[in-house]
Amino acid sequence: MKTNYGNWISTPMMKTFCFITVLFYALSVPLYFIFGLEAGPFYIALILGIAATLVTLYMLYCRYVFSFEGGGLMGRIHVYLLDHLPWDGRGSVLDVGCGAGALSIACAKRFPEAHVAGMDYWPAMWGYAKEQCEQNAQAEGV
Repeated sequence: MKTNYGNWISTPMMKTFCFITVLFYALSVPLYFIFGLEAGPFYIALILGIAATLVTLYMLYCRYVFSFEGGGLMGRIHVYLLDHLPWDGRGSVLDVGCGAGALSIACAKRFPEAHVAGMDYWPAMWGYAKEQCEQNAQAEGV
C-alpha cells in the first residue's frame, strides 16, 4: 500500500486558479470585438488574464516544491520539527490540523513508545479525509 499525503495546494484549488485564468482570457475576446483595441475593458481583462497566469504558474511551482513526491519541502520541514522538538517521546502528543497525517505519522515513527493522535476538519476543497489519514498510517505501519 502506498501513502497519499496530498498537498497543501490541492487539486481543486489548482483547478480554480486555471478556471479563473481561462475566464479572463475568454472574457478578453468578446471585449476585443465589442470595444476594440482603443478601449480599456479589453486591456483590463487581458492584464488580469496575464496576472492570473503568473499566479497559477507560481502556485503550480509551490505545489511541486511542497509535495512529498516532488520537491519534498514538507518532508524536510517535518524532519526539522521533529529534530528540534523538546520532547523525549514519552506520553502523548496531539497533532491539531493533521491533514493526511504526514507529521503525525512521522512523529509516531520517530517516537514508537508515544501515543500520537491527529485531528482535523477535512473540508472537500483540501482533498483530505479521515480514511486517507488512516490508510497512510496503516501503510507506514503505525
